[in-house]
Amino acid sequence: MNKLKIMNKFVAMSDKELIGLRGGGPRDYDWGYSIGKSIRDGINGTIKFVKKLF
Repeated sequence: MNKLKIMNKFVAMSDKELIGLRGGGPRDYDWGYSIGKSIRDGINGTIKFVKKLF
């Protein structure tokens, strides 16, 4: 349960906040955005899959 709360915090974060965690410059924005998006998509997909099971 605690792990899910931590995941949800990352899902709720904006892309700029995710980049802020890395401290990346403007050049890193696209890289950080795609990583953040794939993490969120992965978590959302997992949540949907788990909901289907129950």
